[in-house]
Amino acid sequence: MKTAVTDKELLKVTRNILKKHQESDTDIMGAYSISQRDIITGVRCEKCNHTPMIRVSASWSCVKCGAYSKHAHIEAVREYFLLISDHLTNSELRNFIHLNSRNTAYKILKSLQLETQGGTKSVIYSKRTDNSPPNAHTNPKKGVHTT
Repeated sequence: MKTAVTDKELLKVTRNILKKHQESDTDIMGAYSISQRDIITGVRCEKCNHTPMIRVSASWSCVKCGAYSKHAHIEAVREYFLLISDHLTNSELRNFIHLNSRNTAYKILKSLQLETQGGTKSVIYSKRTDNSPPNAHTNPKKGVHTT
């Protein structure tokens, strides 16, 4: 006879997995002999995978399929942390996701709730060490990330 897992038990297992999860320190680009100039930069469209999307009125717009997204940059930041470095600056973000506005980049970085180090103009943003992806919240009932 099967027994159902209660919400409380599922939450406990979820927390335990997140607590014990460790990021790999593997240099992916080095392991596959990829240079930074080989990386296609920009925000990728979630619908058609076209890169780059353009920033229009607090959203990302795909010039190929016309899709809009308010959160497409989150995946670009995850990819930056995975491939390039575990920290970035406002300038590095702007270069990576093809943004001109320092203020828009600042707002994006703040919204991701990344760890910060340094002062006003020299802030370095780092990926979180609590094992949760940038700006993602886990719903233990559904076992999915929502942004």
